[in-house]
Amino acid sequence: MFYENFTNLCNANSISPTATLQKLNISTSKLTAWKNSSTPSAADLLLISEFFCVSTDYLLKGKEQVLITKDNNIQCVNAREKSTAFV
Repeated sequence: MFYENFTNLCNANSISPTATLQKLNISTSKLTAWKNSSTPSAADLLLISEFFCVSTDYLLKGKEQVLITKDNNIQCVNAREKSTAFV
């Protein structure tokens, strides 16, 4: 579930998963492990959730509403304060 949620967020923001990890200084070799159902570390989850403005619950379970705007930005719907992630 994580890998699918992660790649969907990347696609919605017109950035590849590899480029996203490079921006976050996360080893790109982790993509293969995640694709094979490995769970990311807490540190990686936090970096990715902050980058895309989603909760770690959304990344792991897909349980947060996220609005993808017409200009392919992601807007957090369930956050205390609405904000948009720009890539």
